[in-house]
Amino acid sequence: MPPGAESSPPATAVPALITAAGRGGVRALGTVTTIGYLGLLAGPAAIGALDSLTSLTAALALLVILAAVVAAAARRALEPR
Repeated sequence: MPPGAESSPPATAVPALITAAGRGGVRALGTVTTIGYLGLLAGPAAIGALDSLTSLTAALALLVILAAVVAAAARRALEPR
């Protein structure tokens, strides 16, 4: 695990996932990068749509939950197999 990952998982989640994907080859790295860009482009629109359907608090709570899932996936992706 990268230094400091234990103290601030959200800050190191994306670099950790890209590192892990790099070990999987070019195709895995391209997949992770594409999903990241898709989230960057579609995320604000999805939060706005959820805000319209529910409330801003609920929409942002979902964002926090998704960030925790990414942090957990980054930690799991870096575990030795």
